[in-house]
Amino acid sequence: MSAYATLQMQLQNYILRGERDVLVDIVDGPRLDAQGRMDVYANGYQLRLIDVLDADYPALHALAGDDLFDLLSRAYIAAHPSVYPNARWFGVHLPQFLASDIAFSAQTVLAEMASFEWAMNLAFDCKDDPVLDLAELARLPGEAWSTLGFQLHSSLQRVELTWNVPAFWQAMTREEDPPTPAQSPVGAAWIVWRRELTIFFRSLETDEAAALKTVGNRQNFADMCEVLCDWHESEQVPVIAMTLLKRWVDEGLISGLRQR
Repeated sequence: MSAYATLQMQLQNYILRGERDVLVDIVDGPRLDAQGRMDVYANGYQLRLIDVLDADYPALHALAGDDLFDLLSRAYIAAHPSVYPNARWFGVHLPQFLASDIAFSAQTVLAEMASFEWAMNLAFDCKDDPVLDLAELARLPGEAWSTLGFQLHSSLQRVELTWNVPAFWQAMTREEDPPTPAQSPVGAAWIVWRRELTIFFRSLETDEAAALKTVGNRQNFADMCEVLCDWHESEQVPVIAMTLLKRWVDEGLISGLRQR
């Protein structure tokens, strides 16, 4: 390795991990010594990454407050140095980090807010899938339904929430006073998806959550009906299944059909 490449690596190691080998090659300046001059770059690197996290998680920032957000951001940067050429993906591990790190895991609302906001980011960035319409379903022959499967829209994301983070996010985006964080004793599944340039989200009842999970697991309409029998009388299930399917099509959650 050339001397220049070694110096570059040492500079990176100081910025990322605080390793001091590079200081022997840095001269003191008139206002800052060698370490002070290097800290300008190290602090600037962290501040830029904090800006990236703030852009991806504005509601988390609002919920946590400036001091805690700065603290968790710096802890995340230390635990997950950026390995992505595109800063868009730098915050991908933040929900799991907040859920598992001992300094933050007790405040479960933080991880849930991060999970919700990351789901919205993924939904917005997804590819533009086609959207199924009801006319395509109406044209299907009756014998096709037993093996009929559905392709979920690429934007569809699912998160499990116990805190009222969607209400907090919505109030923040509307520049309204957010509600006090509150936790439900029973969690609920929420879905997030995009239609054109608009993000939508809503909670799911337990039966709908199970049915949609079946579809997401590439099972067919008959499998979906079988799952719904855990909550409904068998004679009611076909109508309930069709009602759910119509809602999903109307909302743009289904992008295509397949036979399984």
